[in-house]
Amino acid sequence: MEHSQHDQVHVTTGVGQGIQIHFWRLVRNRIIYSRSLVSATVESAAATPPRKKRRNVQQCRLPSHDLCVYGRCWRHSNLNEATHRNVDRFLGGCSMHLINLLKRMGSCGEVSTNVPEYTELTAPEIVERLRGLPFLFFVGGDSAVLSPRATETTYERLIDTFGMCAGLPGGSIQYRRRVVPGYGHLDCWMGRNAWRDVYPFVREEIDRVVRGESYKFREPYDRFRQFGGEA
Repeated sequence: MEHSQHDQVHVTTGVGQGIQIHFWRLVRNRIIYSRSLVSATVESAAATPPRKKRRNVQQCRLPSHDLCVYGRCWRHSNLNEATHRNVDRFLGGCSMHLINLLKRMGSCGEVSTNVPEYTELTAPEIVERLRGLPFLFFVGGDSAVLSPRATETTYERLIDTFGMCAGLPGGSIQYRRRVVPGYGHLDCWMGRNAWRDVYPFVREEIDRVVRGESYKFREPYDRFRQFGGEA
């Protein structure tokens, strides 16, 4: 889940608000408890490979303001050449409304909606709205945007509040969490091998929630089958 590119970050009710609560908790843990924006920038600069290996990094052409706010968004070795050359077409600018909201939440130590209400989103009555909603948390093990601990914090909060079944009858597990080794942040979606390392467990969880526990995925016999290593 990525930051909003709109002038203001809007938090809706119901499921949308639940997703925003989760998102902003991750952002807060990354920025407040892990490091400041300044140190994140320093870390990104320090992570730049030696000169002889910089060609692909420069080809990424990630806008400097995005790098400053978000940090290193991927492991460069996970992106192919075409993605490196065109990544500046994927990401836009950073809204000052967003930065101001992040700054305020960092100062207060709580996640909230945007101006003018600044409604805190960690209160028990707000979290209660997440009852019955299944969650799959996953994060790259080498992410410099959201730390693995951030998803663990939210995961534990939900379990402590609702139990593993998310407060639903039947007792089936509704919260799952994965740390993907060797991945950063956005490369979990657009990495050269994300189709193999990430997509299958995301699809599996979507099928479980939408189609039911008993559903078994069958690989379609089509022209894409070869990418899965099957004839």
